Amino acid sequence: MPFLLGENTLTCEQLVQLAVKPNPTLAISSEVRAKLKMFRGYVEKVLQSDKTVYGINTGFGFLSDVSIPKDKLVQLQLNLIRSHACGVGETVEPEVIRGLLILRAHTFLLGHSAVSESCIDTILEFLKHDILPIIPCKGSVGASGDLAPLSHLALGLLGEGDVFYQGIKMPAAAALKKSGVKAFSPSAKEGLSLINGTQFMTTIGAFAIVEAKKLSNAADAIAALSLDAIRGTLSAFDERIQNVRKQNGQKKVAEHIRKLFSGKDEIMSSHADCNKVQDPYSF
Repeated sequence: MPFLLGENTLTCEQLVQLAVKPNPTLAISSEVRAKLKMFRGYVEKVLQSDKTVYGINTGFGFLSDVSIPKDKLVQLQLNLIRSHACGVGETVEPEVIRGLLILRAHTFLLGHSAVSESCIDTILEFLKHDILPIIPCKGSVGASGDLAPLSHLALGLLGEGDVFYQGIKMPAAAALKKSGVKAFSPSAKEGLSLINGTQFMTTIGAFAIVEAKKLSNAADAIAALSLDAIRGTLSAFDERIQNVRKQNGQKKVAEHIRKLFSGKDEIMSSHADCNKVQDPYSF
């Protein structure tokens, strides 16, 4: 079953699972596309009116009260992306970039960023052909957003900068030509939507959480093997002790250790009736 972008709940495990392989199985329902068009319609109405709305037909930050002429709005969005694509450091791993594209599409399809269908379709084409914009690892502004990383991502969608195309580094324009994918051309507000958000740190966080869970399970297994090796006791992992302490993490680890010994264990059984009071204090 494909993952329904903008509709299904996306967990850390699902994001990592989708991101580790090229061309993940994704889909968009007609209902979600309709919602996307509805929200984009609000932006189009502003453009047709004389209203001044921040991010749509104004400058940004210090220039937020400066109105931008309609014939300059596309250039404004391009300038915004290009000016913020100034990250530094080592290149982010391909699976993280792929995860970022997935999370970016999923977030946009919730509707509230008011991007066009063309923006979403370009992201999906990048995922389908495994075109991954090269992103330096440093440049986030924390809670203000992953401005530089997301700008590098957006730059690739424009057909600018460098990308990994099926694992090979090359100019984005060359990758688009080889794959037949059309570069995205942002209209009003879309540049701002593309570079705002915390999807970069969220994607890295998802990978870290999944890895941490694996390490935690491995640590429990190593502890159990070590306990077996010294012919130790499970007394310290008794459920009643953990309930007194009321530490959720401790309770889960103790439960996992007990589960690892739930089957017959000849080493542990051979030591069941010995006179030892307790195991070494390190255990």
